[in-house]
Amino acid sequence: AERYHNRERLIQLLKDDLEKSRQRMREFELSQQRADVSREQDRLQTLERRLEMYETDREEQKQRMQKRQEKRAKEHQDQLKLQRETRERQRQSYDEHKRQLMKEEEKINQRREEELAKRRQFVS
Repeated sequence: AERYHNRERLIQLLKDDLEKSRQRMREFELSQQRADVSREQDRLQTLERRLEMYETDREEQKQRMQKRQEKRAKEHQDQLKLQRETRERQRQSYDEHKRQLMKEEEKINQRREEELAKRRQFVS
């Protein structure tokens, strides 16, 4: 009976140890999971910061590019305006020069006619 009792006690001790071991394993798994969760949260935050940084950089680069394009477009418009103004001044200058030449030609023709008229008077 004592052997039976010792065996039962040994079996019970083994079962208790086994249960304690299983409980410790669950606790280890939980603590491991907590550590994994903590590491993953850190990784997630790092990735979020990196993503935000890249998106901010991309947006800033996009704005810089847009400003450059707007500046180029404005410079191009200014250049076209300057060309139009220059052509207009050249046209006005040409027209004025043409008017001056026509006036001079008119004066020359008038003098010729006057000279011809004087000659006709002298001849008659």
